[in-house]
Amino acid sequence: MSKLIFTLFIYFIITSNIISQKTEVELLLGYQKHDKRFFGISRDNAEKEGDWGTYYWGFNVNRNLLQSGKFRINTGLGYARETNTYLTPYDHCFDNPDQPCNDLLTWIDQYSIDMIHASFTPKFYLTKNFDLSMSIVPEFYFHKEVNGFVKVFDFNFGLYSIEFNPELEYNFGRLNIGLGFRLFQFKTIDNVYVYGNKFITKNPGYLEKQFDTNNPTKILLTTGYILGK
Repeated sequence: MSKLIFTLFIYFIITSNIISQKTEVELLLGYQKHDKRFFGISRDNAEKEGDWGTYYWGFNVNRNLLQSGKFRINTGLGYARETNTYLTPYDHCFDNPDQPCNDLLTWIDQYSIDMIHASFTPKFYLTKNFDLSMSIVPEFYFHKEVNGFVKVFDFNFGLYSIEFNPELEYNFGRLNIGLGFRLFQFKTIDNVYVYGNKFITKNPGYLEKQFDTNNPTKILLTTGYILGK
């Protein structure tokens, strides 16, 4: 599914008339700490999995919306996939709400979320080659897939998170490379995870919340190329 979306997106870019010197195609690569809050597991191999292991990749098409002196604002639209590799219990009936389901405890080996994201990015020119930016990125999931004891997937649409990502970018010609991190996020409560008794006891009313502000460290590497003449 992700390959098809990628192909259609690139085809749209190539064949459309939006290409200009103000259009940028950007590749996103991210690496994140595991989110170990959800279940109070005391397994022997818990520490062996380390602190890091959530992967993130995607791409954007960005447009220069406004520019004044050293200040500009970019907007973008793109695709991303987040893959969690931390061994965690999960609700294997998440894609069948209110349907009969057994209570068999199953485990996540990999949990992937395919998303469409938008971006609103104020940028400030520090020097000829360096920019400093702060991206506001709402992400909307359309596909979730769990690989573990069983494989479960679901096609649905909804808000996944809103991220605030500062970035330092180096420009040379039409190319640029950026290094950033997630400063803060609002994340919707995800019904794929199992919220164990220990977690709920420490966080009363958690499941009634709409957003979660937990923020495991996330590092982002971006590479962009300016299209057009």
